[in-house]
Amino acid sequence: MIYLRNRLADYELAVARYYMQRGAYVGAVNRARGVIETYDGSPAASEALDIMARSYRELGIDELHKVASSVYAANQNLPDIVAPAAATAGLETSQAGDAGPKYSEGERAGRFEGRLGLTYQNSATTDFKGGTTVDVESGTGFVAGVDYHYTDRTSFGASLSYDNKNYEAEVAGDEPGEFLPIKGELTTTSLMVNGAYNFLTGRWTPFATGGIGWSWVDTNIATEPPEFGCWWNPWYGYVCTSSPNTKGIDGFAYELGVGLRYDFGNSLAADGIYKMKWVGFDNATGTPSFDGFQVNLGWKF
Repeated sequence: MIYLRNRLADYELAVARYYMQRGAYVGAVNRARGVIETYDGSPAASEALDIMARSYRELGIDELHKVASSVYAANQNLPDIVAPAAATAGLETSQAGDAGPKYSEGERAGRFEGRLGLTYQNSATTDFKGGTTVDVESGTGFVAGVDYHYTDRTSFGASLSYDNKNYEAEVAGDEPGEFLPIKGELTTTSLMVNGAYNFLTGRWTPFATGGIGWSWVDTNIATEPPEFGCWWNPWYGYVCTSSPNTKGIDGFAYELGVGLRYDFGNSLAADGIYKMKWVGFDNATGTPSFDGFQVNLGWKF
């Protein structure tokens, strides 16, 4: 009879988990309350209290969230005080006796997340005052960052990105109608402060993101003769290289994007984002814009 009771409680708990992952918090509260009222003493009752607390938090009912959280905290040692047979009969299915913090498949609230990713930027054309035009080819790069999830839906953090792109330019000369063709490689580094809003709380969720920061671009065009330096290498002897100063520009940057996120479990997550980025370069006609895609792998801790 104890085993059957715990199995019935586990079924109701599974339905409550499903509602929680889909953002149906009222349904999750009702199912969790049913577990506690109907199957009191089952190991599933502990997680049902946790689901109730998190559902009330998402619904913005702070008073009931505090009550449910306090009851849940006071009953963390529930498997130690019920009859041994009752606890053992339900642990196999509900796993209510696991030690340490418990998170649902998509739960993010109160956790940090480190991110590593790849970026792909589409080609773009930028016009500058005086007639100079720069055509930037598409290119790839890297991004790293860290976020803090204030809730299952909202997060804030910072990221650092780096990429290389080839370009061709028609640079306006000193004489009217004179243009000098050049080509080379752009190196771009951006430091951004980001925020994101997840529309759902389950494993799969679409989200919107935005950020502000600063971008630095090295054109790799020498501005003066290179400087030479030599040093002694114990393996190769004297090594000499040159390091010319190059032309660089920078400006205030801001970006917006939409994406899709998937939480593999309690620790790993992945997402893909389409972003538009604007950088306020001096002497540019308007605000240059760039668009591209980003794929990230995250680790929650």
